[in-house]
Amino acid sequence: MRIIQHLITAFNEALHSLRAKPMHTVLSLLGIIIGVGALISILALGDGMERFGRDQLANTTDLNTIDVHANKTVIMDGIRLDRTDAPLLTQVDYDSIQFMTIHKAEVHWISVKNTWVHTDLDTNHQAVYLTAVLTHSLGRQDSLITGRYFSDSDTVLSEGSAVINDVLANKITRHPGLDTSILNKMIYQEKTVYKIAGVIHNKLTKKDLPTMIIPVKRLNAEQLKNYETRFLVNVTKIEDLPAVQSEIKRYLSKYPRKPEDFSALSNEYRVDQLKRGVLLFKSIMGLIVGISILVGGIGIMNVLLMSVTERTREIGIRKAIGAKPREIAMQFMAEAMTISLLGSVLGILFGMLTLTIALPILKRVLHGDIIQVSYQSGSILIILLIAILIGLIFGVYPAYKASRQSPIDAIRNE
Repeated sequence: MRIIQHLITAFNEALHSLRAKPMHTVLSLLGIIIGVGALISILALGDGMERFGRDQLANTTDLNTIDVHANKTVIMDGIRLDRTDAPLLTQVDYDSIQFMTIHKAEVHWISVKNTWVHTDLDTNHQAVYLTAVLTHSLGRQDSLITGRYFSDSDTVLSEGSAVINDVLANKITRHPGLDTSILNKMIYQEKTVYKIAGVIHNKLTKKDLPTMIIPVKRLNAEQLKNYETRFLVNVTKIEDLPAVQSEIKRYLSKYPRKPEDFSALSNEYRVDQLKRGVLLFKSIMGLIVGISILVGGIGIMNVLLMSVTERTREIGIRKAIGAKPREIAMQFMAEAMTISLLGSVLGILFGMLTLTIALPILKRVLHGDIIQVSYQSGSILIILLIAILIGLIFGVYPAYKASRQSPIDAIRNE
């Protein structure tokens, strides 16, 4: 309690001393204000870039999705080669992953390959991106334009059913708009015949390419060897993703399989890359801007040393009437910390005001929303801690010099 009272007294005396010499105070504050203003601007821009990047990733990728696929190539001496013993994902793998992630995730089977198709409407062969899925995956990331999706009952029919996207439909009908006459027409893929059940605008695969979607249950194990198969595991809660990912990796690496046979990747690594990039930007720019804060700290020390010289008689009188060296030192330390804290607060306000004025101009010049500002409480706390540290470091020598003065020599010096 007594220490707190001493600190309060020291800060009150520091404020009184600073008010008595406004020009000294302003000069000592100026460097800190400019340095802190620049630092808060850099940190706010960095946090804004990270937020923008996160939003972009959230809009373009599923951060809660694990991509499970077989590694069919190997890199030897910097050259990527096809594996002769390429592993395959099977129905057993799908059932096992679905069972182990029950109540935690939804598993989607996607098998793709590039092939040729033709119809009775157009005997010319069309190159398509052929996708085989389970029926519960339909409609997950696409919108039905006309017709219907195929169902499990369609898989037992002799001709089967397929869904095509609007890009392929326009190529077949050679019509700029959608021609509904394409529904229920036969489409031939190699020796297999499908009936067109519906037309979609798809996002599940490559939406700008002609795409045909068929039931995966129409394919046998031998046919699936010609497809690139992957399981997309959509985790319900993002916090469960690391545990689910680890469990899938353990299953896929069980003997006789090897850990390098399969991959289970999530998009979290992209977020980590973004965070590391932004952290690097903030660190480098922070170090550069930190030089100005360092100069501000030197300014504080110079002003305090000048103050010690000008207040030599005051220091001598205080010591003569019983003031201890510790109390003298505490007063000058309090002045240094008061200047640094006040300069930091004003610098933060100055930086925010500068960004408020400059941000619309920058967005107009650069024609984009990538420049964003985000004020994080952690960044502001870091700046305040830096201010306290600056005050402590650059206030030590003036405080030490003031506390070591002899009262007789100090009074005589006046």
